[in-house]
Amino acid sequence: CTTEGCFVTWHNGRGGGAEVAFIDTKAKKLQWHKVFAPKGKHPTLGVSPSGDIQLAWVEGGRLTTASLGREGVGPASKVARVVGEHPPPAIAPGAKRGEWYIAWLDYESGYREAYAVRIECE
Repeated sequence: CTTEGCFVTWHNGRGGGAEVAFIDTKAKKLQWHKVFAPKGKHPTLGVSPSGDIQLAWVEGGRLTTASLGREGVGPASKVARVVGEHPPPAIAPGAKRGEWYIAWLDYESGYREAYAVRIECE
């Protein structure tokens, strides 16, 4: 949650697709919900101390990320290759505005390995 309201994200296990919803805490009601990645899986979000929100999810074998705000999901960027089915990635804000760390599990040579990436968003 931020000062604007709360965001919730999930993926539809039956039909696929990653979705997000915005709940206005002042009005105490759902304002909108959208499918933001039709083939996306395992979405997660991170919130910085300043209230910026960043999404991370897996789609088409790629770890993907985008900003999120009251108006919706920003442009998506693919940041890494992902193989197989895994738990959702973890995302945390960095020390400066627009800096994020994303960690995920992947398979390499038949073994599960942890990976992490630092990204900077404008």
